[in-house]
Amino acid sequence: MVVSGFAETKRIGVCIQHNLMENPKPYVPISIWWLLPHYVISGTSDALTVIEFQELYYNQMQEGMRSLGAAALSVIFELRSFVNNEIIVILVAISSRFEDKWMQNNLNKANLHHFY
Repeated sequence: MVVSGFAETKRIGVCIQHNLMENPKPYVPISIWWLLPHYVISGTSDALTVIEFQELYYNQMQEGMRSLGAAALSVIFELRSFVNNEIIVILVAISSRFEDKWMQNNLNKANLHHFY
């Protein structure tokens, strides 16, 4: 999350520098490589989690229940996405009570750096 916050802060800085804050669909002149650290960390953590869970299921479960372990892993990943979505919904509900919303249709004014 910290790495994503740095990338979002950089993106907002470039938007301010090029006067793109009011335009909801601009092309922001920032390198795509700013997203690489976030995706490398996220992908590595997911891969290591899957490997460790699979090892646990195949070493500790009976032979007939191993597929149940793989299904449970899929459910865990989906629950993670569901919880993340609920956090965003709660943040939108709370921040919509104030003038400066965190999530808006205009990504440049959405204050995502506060979320991270």
